[in-house]
Amino acid sequence: MWKTPPINKYKLNTDGGALHNPEKIGGGGILRDDQGVIIYAFVVPFGEGTNNQAEVQAASYGLNWEANSTADLLAKHSHQQDIEQHYYTSHQLPQAVKGSYLLEKMGVHNFRRKKLKRIKQPP
Repeated sequence: MWKTPPINKYKLNTDGGALHNPEKIGGGGILRDDQGVIIYAFVVPFGEGTNNQAEVQAASYGLNWEANSTADLLAKHSHQQDIEQHYYTSHQLPQAVKGSYLLEKMGVHNFRRKKLKRIKQPP
């Protein structure tokens, strides 16, 4: 039986599998808040592989969503700066960050998917 996460927390459940092992694999997942309300869900085909590969890829896919778009945008902004910067009000935020901040302030879930770069193809 599914249980809700603690107050002010989110819970990500993922699963992956293959109809025959090995064969075509895929995964899915759902992110819910402390009331059980869906925040995000996904279904992704992963190509060919084993059940274990599908399980790992589904978990990885779900974990690579960033729940705080504003922090991500600030991190990206840091690459354009030569000195440390501090902001004390929303009016001081860089223009590219303000929209994300306002969405989060209104309670709008604003997720983004990270693009993963493979350093080496796994065996």
